[in-house]
Amino acid sequence: MLFRSVLDSKLPLEERITITPADVATSRKTRSLLDVGLAFTREDLLNFALIASDNRAADALARTHPGSASAFVNAMNQKAKALGLVHTVFADSSGLAAGNVSTAHELAKLVRAAYQYPLIRQFSSARSHDFVFIKGRPATTYDNSNSLTRDPGWTISLSKTGYTRNAGWCLAMMIRIGSIPILTVQLGAPESHHRLDDARAIRRWLEGGALKIGRAHV
Repeated sequence: MLFRSVLDSKLPLEERITITPADVATSRKTRSLLDVGLAFTREDLLNFALIASDNRAADALARTHPGSASAFVNAMNQKAKALGLVHTVFADSSGLAAGNVSTAHELAKLVRAAYQYPLIRQFSSARSHDFVFIKGRPATTYDNSNSLTRDPGWTISLSKTGYTRNAGWCLAMMIRIGSIPILTVQLGAPESHHRLDDARAIRRWLEGGALKIGRAHV
C-alpha cells in the first residue's frame, strides 16, 4: 500500500530526499545502507523499498508526504477501505509496528491492485539494481530480497518480501506458469529460506496437475 500511496500522491519522482535521523529512529532495528545526510530521488527510495525491502527508505517516503508521516498512514488506511479491505489496518509506513494487520486474502487483493502500476511491477521483479550513494563513486548493487527473481526458471512480474516477529517470513508474488498467471501469498514461514522452499513446493504442486484440475472446474 505504501507504494501505491507514493505514486498516487503525484509528487515528483525526481525530487531529492535527504535521509534524516528521524528515518533512522523509526526503523532503528533494521539494516540499511541509507546513511543520514545522503540524498536520493523519490524514485530511488521507492526502488530501495521495493527491491530490497529497505524500511528506512519507506520511512523517508512517508515523512516527506504532504501533511507528515501520520497523514501518509491515514491515506494508506483510506485506500485500504476503498479496496474493501475490512481486516487490514496500517499503523506505520514500514510495516514494522505490531498494529499492522491483514489477512492472506486481503493481501492478495493488495497485490492485484499494486499490479496495475508499471513502476511497481518493474522495480519489485528486477533481479538487482545499481544505486549511486555518493556522486563520483562506483554504484552499489542491491539484489532483490526475493532470490527467485534471479532464477531463470521463474517468470515473476511482481514480488514483495517481508518479515516481522508476529507475521514470520512472508512472500507475495505474481508469477506465470506456462501461459497461466498465478498470485501467491505466503505468511508465517519460520525462516527466510522456508518461504522460498514453500514457493517451489507450491509451483511443483500446480505443475503436477492442480492447475489442470482448477481450470476444469472454472
